[in-house]
Amino acid sequence: MKILFYSAILALAAVICSCNNDDDNKESSKDSNAKESGYVGDFSGKEASVLFAVEAPSAGSYSITIKGRAKGSSAGTGVLTANGSDTDITFAGSDWSECKATVNLNKGINDVEISRSSGNGLFYIDYIELK
Repeated sequence: MKILFYSAILALAAVICSCNNDDDNKESSKDSNAKESGYVGDFSGKEASVLFAVEAPSAGSYSITIKGRAKGSSAGTGVLTANGSDTDITFAGSDWSECKATVNLNKGINDVEISRSSGNGLFYIDYIELK
C-alpha cells in the first residue's frame, strides 16, 4: 500500500502538530521544484520537528522515502523517529533529492517524526512516502 504525504500536509503538520522551530527559523515556502505547493524546513532550532500520523495496514517493516534538500552548501542532517527507533537522515545538496529509511510500524496509526535531534537541522522537507 502506498501512502503519499505531500507538502500541503507538511505545512499543515508543521503548524498543527509540532514544528517547534524558533520564530527566526520557521520556514514554509514555495519552490517550483517541490512536489506540490510548498515545503517546510530549517529545523535548526534546538527542538525543531515535524510530526506525521502514518497509518499502516499491518504491522511490519516499511520503506519511507523523504524528499528534501540541504539549506545551503553544507549537508543537512537530522533524525527520523518511528515507534522509538531513530534513523539518521542526510541531504547532501541544495537540489531536491530522496533519502530512504526502513522503519517498523504497528498496525494502525503510528507517529513518525522528522527532527534536528543530534543533527544540524539545515534541511527542508517536501514530502514523505510510505511503501
